[in-house]
Order: sequence, then C-alpha cells, then structure tokens
Amino acid sequence: MHLHKPKIVIAEAGEYSSAALALYQQLGELQQFLSPEENGFADAIAHANVLVVRLAKVWNAASLATAQHLQYILTPTTGLDHIDTTYCALKGIQVVSLQGETDFLDHIPSTAEHTWALLLASVKKIVPAVADVQQGAWNRNNWKGNNLQGKTIGIIGLGRVGRQVARFAAAFGMHCLAYDIHQEQLKLAAVQPVPLVDLLQQSDVISIHIPGAGNDDFLSAELLQQCKHGSILVNTSRGNVWNESAVAELLETGHIAAVATDVIHEELSGQLTKSPLWQLAQYNNRVLITPHIAGATYESMATTEIFIAKKLQQALLQ
Repeated sequence: MHLHKPKIVIAEAGEYSSAALALYQQLGELQQFLSPEENGFADAIAHANVLVVRLAKVWNAASLATAQHLQYILTPTTGLDHIDTTYCALKGIQVVSLQGETDFLDHIPSTAEHTWALLLASVKKIVPAVADVQQGAWNRNNWKGNNLQGKTIGIIGLGRVGRQVARFAAAFGMHCLAYDIHQEQLKLAAVQPVPLVDLLQQSDVISIHIPGAGNDDFLSAELLQQCKHGSILVNTSRGNVWNESAVAELLETGHIAAVATDVIHEELSGQLTKSPLWQLAQYNNRVLITPHIAGATYESMATTEIFIAKKLQQALLQ
C-alpha cells in the first residue's frame, strides 16, 4: 500500500540499528521513543501509520485504541504473542514480522547459541559456582558437573533453531532424537525421529523449540511426567508451551535434575513473581532463568531490524 511520507513511530528505539533508522528516515517522518511510557508517545501513536515494536509491551485493543491511522506494525521477531493479530486483522493493520523468512533466519544463530549457553551453564553448574566464589569460597567439590558427550538430547521442534541446536549437539558428541509434527522437517538434520513420549522417556536433555501460537500447554503435566528421571529441560521458545507449575513440581521432587529457560509464562503480564519457576529459583540453584534474551545479540538484532525496515520499504512500493 502506497503511503506518502508515512508517520513512523519506534516504540523501543534504544540501541536500534543505525542503518535501519536511516532507512526509516528516508521512508517517512520518524519519531523514536525509548519506551511506550515515554512522554509524547501517546500523541505519536494516535497519528502513526507505522508502529515499530520489540517485546516490552503487548499490543492489543487497549494499547492500540487511539491508533486510528495505523496501517502497519513491524516486529523483528518470529513469535507474535506480543501482538493481538486477530485485532490487527479486524482493523486492517498489517503485521510485518520474521515469520516464514526461512532463508534469512537460517543465518541468525543467536537463539540456538543461547540455548547451548543455558545447557552448558546448567550441566556445569556455572552460575552457583560463580556466586559461591564471589562469596569468598573455593568449594571445588561442591560444583561437580556432567559431560555432554555420550548423552542423548531430545529436540522438540526441528525448525531453524532446532536444526542449529542439533548441529551443536553433534559437535559435542551427543546422540540426537527429534520430534516435529511436520515430518519433512525431520529429514533436514542428522537426527533420529521418534514419537514425543519416546523422546521424553529417553532424553538426558530435552530442548524445546516450538512456536507459542497454537501450542498452549503443549507439554502438559501428564506428558511431563514421562520425562526421564534426572533429565534437564531447556526452553528458549515461549513460556506458554509447557505447564510451568508441573515443571516446577517435577524439579522440586527431583524427577528432573534442572531447568534452564529464557521464557516464563508471566513475562508479558508484568507479574514475574507469580511464576512458579521464578519462585523456585529464589532458593533452588537448579533453576536458571534469563529474561528472554536468546535473540538479543547486537549482531542479530541489527540484522533483523534492517531486514524488517526493508520489508516495509517493499510493502510501501506495492
């Protein structure tokens, strides 16, 4: 849709790609805000044609109520759980994201790298060991870890990130099982396809890489009971895909050995302290939580921000 000098508003412009900003300035009248709570943002969104967002806020009927001129929401993400896409469709707002950009995303390694960082930190007990040293201790025997070589990893979801994780697993000498509802995905990596229950029962490490949309409670309390005793769960997908209360209970009872996650169910609600895993992490060092930073590297964010700006450019030329 052609717009003459659209009004473009960036809701979270901190450390935004300079190349992407330059392109937005060429395309329209650009306004930048560090936060949607910043003074002047409410007036800006009321006149905006294009809204560029990250992950700090949920964009729904309430937060977009005054955006009567909005035609595009741009998000340099694959997940869209921070945007009410049903509302946007109703209002004729086009959501421009990274969904479906397979060729481009194959060259973005940040989420898979973070997955592996969480796994290594968990099996090597790095975080509590560092904290112990910071307290003046040198308790080498207290923080013995485990090797990954020879262990079995089960990857749930063999899309772009899952395949990258499978390559890391092979480099570490691990046996790799995989489950995906799309059978063709299983042919794209050196993995052993298995049914989901078999994967849970046989894997020393279970790594989750499925989209949040349509997968609420995918790993239900009943399914989680099938996890191999002493296994480690890693989640860099979305917090809604597992039953978080059940995960916390299995960890507390010792059924699973550790949890390392970049996502929790309450992260978009602003009610962090209601998260069962966050509550458990206050006293249990077998829980490792990072604040949804798997994709947040300088390189990957700049690359995706430029890509999304170019997608807007293409859309405006149509």
